[in-house]
Amino acid sequence: MFGGDMDIPEELKDIVRTSSEAEITELVMQSLKEAVKNPDAFAKAGNFPPMLINALKAMPMGDEKLRPMAKSMAKMLIDQIKHGKKPDPMSFVSSMMDIPRADLQASLQQSSSFPEEIENLLMQSRICKQKEDFGQAEQLLKSALEICERDIPESAATCHVLNNLATAQLISENYVDAEANLKRFLSLAEKQLPPEDRLIADSYFGLAMVRENQGKSSDADLLYTKALSIAEKTYADTPIEMARMLETLANFYEGQKLYRKSDPLFQRAISMSEKALGNENLEIAEQFVRYSLILEARGHFSEAEMWCYRALTAKHALLDAADPDLARNQALLASIYIGQDQCGKAEPILKQSIAALEIDGNEEDLIYPLEIYARLLKATNRDEEAKAVESRIAEYSAD
Repeated sequence: MFGGDMDIPEELKDIVRTSSEAEITELVMQSLKEAVKNPDAFAKAGNFPPMLINALKAMPMGDEKLRPMAKSMAKMLIDQIKHGKKPDPMSFVSSMMDIPRADLQASLQQSSSFPEEIENLLMQSRICKQKEDFGQAEQLLKSALEICERDIPESAATCHVLNNLATAQLISENYVDAEANLKRFLSLAEKQLPPEDRLIADSYFGLAMVRENQGKSSDADLLYTKALSIAEKTYADTPIEMARMLETLANFYEGQKLYRKSDPLFQRAISMSEKALGNENLEIAEQFVRYSLILEARGHFSEAEMWCYRALTAKHALLDAADPDLARNQALLASIYIGQDQCGKAEPILKQSIAALEIDGNEEDLIYPLEIYARLLKATNRDEEAKAVESRIAEYSAD
């Protein structure tokens, strides 16, 4: 399937030539289910990248997680057999694991000389992070660190594990352990890594987040600045990661009301993401939403409205009209109108949003638009109606 020395059986070629993409996807789904049960046997059946086999070992059995992988594999088969295109294993694994290709290449380069056991644990932890199972990722990385400390304590592999472990702990807001591991990493990195390695940038950035959490804003500012100076050189091939770093730093300055510093960073992060992903992309749309919320909180309603409209325009092009995400985004637009004393424009939008979310049935999603509606009712002197809405919010919040 991946080319190389592997021959695709003629009977499989015939099936692919005469079947639809949906039919091929279903065929691959059945094969994948068997592969997940026994990845090593799957590996012996053909010329598959080791990273794919490691990924399979950490993949869940559920159809929801396997189907995107099956679709990618089906497309590769169609491209190879029907259109004669050379398969690209790196792109496939990148798509399957939801990791940008450049990040995946960097990860492969960094871990290519690591002991296999450590490489496998790193890969499994990364898949756990993609699934937002950070507790399991931390446990896997602790296991990897124990092996490193036992066998290769002063190594690049140990650096890599410490950095990944600290990242998982930061996400879980375990700042005490994260700080200890970041300091260990930076001490070891001086001997094992080039001074402008991206892991060093990441670790200074993580340490800045720790200092910010500790309320040490001056220290955090210095560390963020140091991290950014390294990242400017090492993140050139991963603009989305760079954009996320810029947005985090912008939020730090926003929290200190240093708008002259935060605004250029927010806008640079958006511009960088747009250049990499294009205008019509859900990740970009969410960036628009986040910036709109920030501007609304400042009372900059006209600017907030512009960014909210941009988000809605992108989402209308990408999502089904009944998607609850659109309803939530419309509720934000209504909130911005209320801030501009335009309750007449806000109310029909809010009612439409609430009705759409009631159909969806998720009470938690209703809390935000109902809070906005209660605010609108109070602003228009309908206090009794507002109390009824607030009772509904309290009921949903308690659940």
